[in-house]
Amino acid sequence: MNTDTTAAAFKPNRSAAPASLSKRMLLGHSGIGLLVGALMYLICISGSIAVFYPELERWEQPQIPEFQQMAPQAIQQGFSQHLAGLARDDYPKKMFITLPTAELPRAHISVNGSEYWLDSGGHRLDDVTDGWTAMLTALHINLLLPKNLGIVIVSLLGVMLVGLTLSGVLAHKRIFKDAFTLRVNAELPKQVDIHNRLSVWGLPFHLMIGLTGAFFGLVGPFILVAVSLFYEGDQNALIKDVYGHDPVINQASQPFYVDRAFDNLATIAPEAQPLYAVVQQPGGSGQYIEIGALLPQRLIYSEIYRFNSDGSYIDHQQMGDGPLGRQLAYSIYRIHFGHFGGYGTKLMYLLLGLALTVISVTGINIWLQKRNRQDGLDRIWAATVWGAPLALCASAIAATFALPVTLSFLASYAVAFVVAGCARAAAPNRVNQRFKAATALALAITAVVHQWHYRDDTISAAAINIDLLLLGVSGCWGLWLWHCHRQHRSPQGELAN
Repeated sequence: MNTDTTAAAFKPNRSAAPASLSKRMLLGHSGIGLLVGALMYLICISGSIAVFYPELERWEQPQIPEFQQMAPQAIQQGFSQHLAGLARDDYPKKMFITLPTAELPRAHISVNGSEYWLDSGGHRLDDVTDGWTAMLTALHINLLLPKNLGIVIVSLLGVMLVGLTLSGVLAHKRIFKDAFTLRVNAELPKQVDIHNRLSVWGLPFHLMIGLTGAFFGLVGPFILVAVSLFYEGDQNALIKDVYGHDPVINQASQPFYVDRAFDNLATIAPEAQPLYAVVQQPGGSGQYIEIGALLPQRLIYSEIYRFNSDGSYIDHQQMGDGPLGRQLAYSIYRIHFGHFGGYGTKLMYLLLGLALTVISVTGINIWLQKRNRQDGLDRIWAATVWGAPLALCASAIAATFALPVTLSFLASYAVAFVVAGCARAAAPNRVNQRFKAATALALAITAVVHQWHYRDDTISAAAINIDLLLLGVSGCWGLWLWHCHRQHRSPQGELAN
């Protein structure tokens, strides 16, 4: 027996362990990077589409009657009709009626988490569907995770977006000088140029979106710190300083007159455009009325006017003329979602949001191509990018037939990853092209199914326009893919590639 050989056999391989550990750590690092890129991509693509959420709500329930104005007496009728069916002990703590606007020319009442559409006379119609549009906004705001956890994660990604934007500018000395450079003859330089050019052109927008997005989730921890440091643990005191205080009402139970409150608002603030009405503590001793109204040339979400039960004016919450911090805090929503300046602003937000989506995708594309190899990560990334719009289309079709929307989205997305995983024999580029073609087809199917389902109803103009848009995008996309396919198969295309 050769002892030297035996000793060598049992001698530990000191170089193999570190190499194996390094490989596992590198794989873990790559996986984390891919996960962060995927989350950023989902937030960007869902946020870009969610800019048009009022129009999407109209598309989702296109049969609901639409109108531009709702008389104060009809608003009073809406509140009174709902309370008429309840025992006094079952009265809610508050009731909302959201009024028609140009973006969403419909009215609905919200009570204890339930929502119902109203006609122009204030009479109850169908339930408001908590469906596809709600799922889309939840995907953007909290990634479909438990709300408190998801909002914090999204906000941290907003902080990362600010850091990436600033570091990207500092890291590329020629980034502004090369603002109009685009190399198209090679894939990696083209991806780099697209990434850098869109980053420069949308720089102010990216910083604004990152900062305002971070605010939504991180304001909670900031409040806890501020309460501890400056308010001796009294959170209500801080909220009053930031958002104003509620009026103190103590009177015998009496009827409320929302119609009179609206009449008085027209005298007190004739420029105000009412958005919603609230009856606080209906039937109780603390009952009062609030009217939220949009002020022209202001970014605040709304000014809030308060009235007694008889409709007499109490005060307003000073959202538009109070402390600067209050005005800023109440303006962040409109700034982040582009709900100011009409459809021109919303279209600009859509284009800039899609540009940020492309930046997120090309950033990962560059990293993948620099590895100089193609493997499962490329197919996973293809499923991540193209599985999302496919899943959105599938869940939109599910919503049309009142099927579970979130489940449909997650299941469809999972199928995309399964398909990518099963396509090991195919080149990642081919998998990518197949996903692109499937997405173009899915857009057309979504529009056709939606029109077919509501073929016997009078549907809104917004719904028709969205379906036409889906068909148009699908057709143009399909033609572009066919052109690229023909070019690739031609002798000239083969030489170019």
